[in-house]
Amino acid sequence: KLLLAMLLAACVPVRLSVLARAEVVPSDPLLLRAPMSGVIDSIAVEPNARVAKGALLFSLDATQLAGQFALASRERETAQEGYRVSAQLAVTDDKGKLAMAQERARLEEKSIVADYSGRELRRLQVTAPAAGVVVFSDRNDWQGKAVAVGEKVMTLADLAQVELAAWLPAAEAIEVAPGARITLYPNGAPMLSHEAQVSRVAY
Repeated sequence: KLLLAMLLAACVPVRLSVLARAEVVPSDPLLLRAPMSGVIDSIAVEPNARVAKGALLFSLDATQLAGQFALASRERETAQEGYRVSAQLAVTDDKGKLAMAQERARLEEKSIVADYSGRELRRLQVTAPAAGVVVFSDRNDWQGKAVAVGEKVMTLADLAQVELAAWLPAAEAIEVAPGARITLYPNGAPMLSHEAQVSRVAY
């Protein structure tokens, strides 16, 4: 009977387990990049803060573009006044019609420049394209930092689309295949647990 019990025990599979460091990360994050080259003037949110769609996240320094926009706006106002005067003269003077056409073209040119400067100025303020949680390092690491166009500043995560990233040291690695089960015990609430399933394994 003892031999039979030992044989049966040998046929029972033993489940291997190991403790690993893990972190909840967004599965499909939105990358928030610098819209143009410049210096980050301010960060409007805290790391890992929840934000609503359209909320201001960070701003680039607007000193240069603000000056260009102010100059373009004054030139547009001057062109508007010139066009108004030439339009009045054109009523009684045929030669004034040519001057009015020239002033109209000048006004259109200055308006295009002013509108473009205004759009570029608004681009310096980056807002959240959707609701979620912003993920980035410390605010002091970014404020005053020079960034290139397209450089990643933050990540916007959807709370409904998250996954678990776990790391095992090579010395403690066991054979893990997609489909294996993982149990997460959060540091903030170690008495609670959350189940997950392995989707991919990398080295």
